[in-house]
Amino acid sequence: MSILNAELIEQLNTTTGASQIKTLGEELISNFEYRAGYVLARELKAALSSLSLTPEVEAVYNDLLIRLEFLALNYWPDRTFYQLFSNNLSPVLADVDLLIIERITARLIESHVLDRDSIRQQILRYLRQNQNLLTKNYIDVNGKNVAGTIANWLTDYQGKVSDEAISQIARTRYLAQDKNTKTLSAEEKLKLTRLIEVFEFLKLSSTTPEGYEQDIIFIDRDGKTKIFAHGIISDLLPESNFQRIIKPAGSQADQPAVKITKPMATEIVSAPPRKQLGTTEQEILTAYQGDVAWQQKVLRDQDWLEKKFKADVLALRQELITAVQRKNIVRTIAVLRRSATLNDLPNFIRADEKLNKFLTAVWAKQYGKALADEFRFQPSQPKFVRLFIRYILEQRLDLSTSDAARVGLQLSNILVGLGRKEYNKMAYFDLASRTFKWFAD
Repeated sequence: MSILNAELIEQLNTTTGASQIKTLGEELISNFEYRAGYVLARELKAALSSLSLTPEVEAVYNDLLIRLEFLALNYWPDRTFYQLFSNNLSPVLADVDLLIIERITARLIESHVLDRDSIRQQILRYLRQNQNLLTKNYIDVNGKNVAGTIANWLTDYQGKVSDEAISQIARTRYLAQDKNTKTLSAEEKLKLTRLIEVFEFLKLSSTTPEGYEQDIIFIDRDGKTKIFAHGIISDLLPESNFQRIIKPAGSQADQPAVKITKPMATEIVSAPPRKQLGTTEQEILTAYQGDVAWQQKVLRDQDWLEKKFKADVLALRQELITAVQRKNIVRTIAVLRRSATLNDLPNFIRADEKLNKFLTAVWAKQYGKALADEFRFQPSQPKFVRLFIRYILEQRLDLSTSDAARVGLQLSNILVGLGRKEYNKMAYFDLASRTFKWFAD
């Protein structure tokens, strides 16, 4: 996958070229093209490294690169990932198209739940050292007049509101009534608000109900569909309440339009007070996480795949085929997770002609000609991704329906974390039978 062509590269050091690249990058950002944003950022950095730019053109690229890097936050190696919180962040806090908490969450769910708190603490450590200016005027921190950096604002906030998880009321009071915040411009106050939201999110523990990153859909003992998210059990909203249609941008324009959701920044920052898990919540979490040792094996394999293949989706597709043929369950699930992270699972069954024909023949026998015909003409529908995963795990690898559906639910959470909310109903936990099951169309 490449985005910068020869014509664009030739014009990079011109005002016209910078404007074209900026337009392309903003389109990727507004359409949540995470992987494409990652590719463009890498290609742009490489192409610019040997060019001499005017200050005006350089400023355009610097601003765009920071935005692209945060868009693709979960794709970067650890060093780059943490440097973004140490050296940047302030420029993107007022950007309505970049939801930092959502991007951090996408990174966290790639790690085992027991490893996530260390990532949260590392980010917090870098934020507390960040010397980016958040506001132009000096602020009073502990009786000293200091620059309005991210580090200084966090010190002021912590000192006045305490270092524990706080209520929305306390946060609102600080933002509205504190002497340091009263003189802020609207943009500065928005930046500070979003910084505090990120800060409070990172203070949560992934091992607590309010800090656990994945949403778990389940059906309760009364047969009602519920969702356990951020420590709260609630009714699952109808799909129509949060979806909109967009067309992929840039080099992805040949792909069909997809349903994407822009998560609201307030969705996960107003956490309830920390509490002990109830019996139902504990049962749901334990079932979803499965065997810890086995999950760690899958994640170690996933790390190996990332290092070996990086973002090469074609190589990953072949690796998946090989793993299935060898009945290597750990490797197969690791590849499925990595492919989901790269948003390639829907593309695989659509773009791979050989696989497409094979699945059409298999499903015609299993489910009838009507479904096979629908798949042939509309292969990227979520129900076919679900059937593909189920075919691999149950029919080829002989996993039980419950174990396979648990993996399906975990994969759907990865896709949902990329904005693909139409995949939020792939599988669920049935509380009555204490098993995972697949949704049926």
